[in-house]
Amino acid sequence: MRKIKIGFALIGVLVALVAAGYVGYYRLYYEWAIDWGFMQPTAQFCPFASEESAFSERLIAHGAGVIGHKTQTDSKEALLQAIDNGFRFIEVDLRKTLDGHYFAAHRYNEFNDMTGHAGLRFLPPTAQGVRERKIFGRYTPLLLTDIAEILKGHPEVVLVVDKARNFDLLIEEFPYPEQMIVEVSSLGQYYAALAAGIRYPAFNKLNVPKIDRYDVAILITDKNHLAANLATYRDYINENHCLMVTGFPTGTSVTSELRSMPKTLFYVDSH
Repeated sequence: MRKIKIGFALIGVLVALVAAGYVGYYRLYYEWAIDWGFMQPTAQFCPFASEESAFSERLIAHGAGVIGHKTQTDSKEALLQAIDNGFRFIEVDLRKTLDGHYFAAHRYNEFNDMTGHAGLRFLPPTAQGVRERKIFGRYTPLLLTDIAEILKGHPEVVLVVDKARNFDLLIEEFPYPEQMIVEVSSLGQYYAALAAGIRYPAFNKLNVPKIDRYDVAILITDKNHLAANLATYRDYINENHCLMVTGFPTGTSVTSELRSMPKTLFYVDSH
């Protein structure tokens, strides 16, 4: 009986730790504080994609863009080529190394596959391991600090990052908040990002009924959801907000109707 009680106690402690980590990771207390009236939404305005911005200036190079017919490599060569090709916005996915640094990769298993370490599956590399590997045997992986060094020389380029939730570490390793949009997936994360000093968090797929409830300046949606709720999103844009739309392989695949929408950015693999 004593062993059973100890077992239940250990399970309880484990559940409590997981729950605490979940609340901390997703910053749920920010969302609750706003829902219960203890905090007021922070008014934000979109500084990007003005009414006069040309369509070519509103394209986001997804996964750092295409390089050598490969997409979503998040590699140095793709990033530099996207800059040379005139992309003002470049998106990369971020993951943490085993020793706690951000590096550009969509998923651990995909990164390991692309760099010849498929047997490691979901095991993260160390920062040194990132530096020592090659993507498809020829392209260079990037730590976030490497990206910061490159974009330091290109103040006109804005980095769009996904899957990064340690906002303090983001600011530490990419100390140019005016050049960074951070994708978030909960209202708690959105306001936690603002509190950490992230200037431009972008909310991924906020439900349409909540658009008017929370003062979120940048929304991310996909082309199908946009088409089904076009009038609502147009009203949102007219309130000096920005929209970021996923789901386009190339810039030429964006319809003329959508191109005419101001303050709207489009994720593409290439022009």
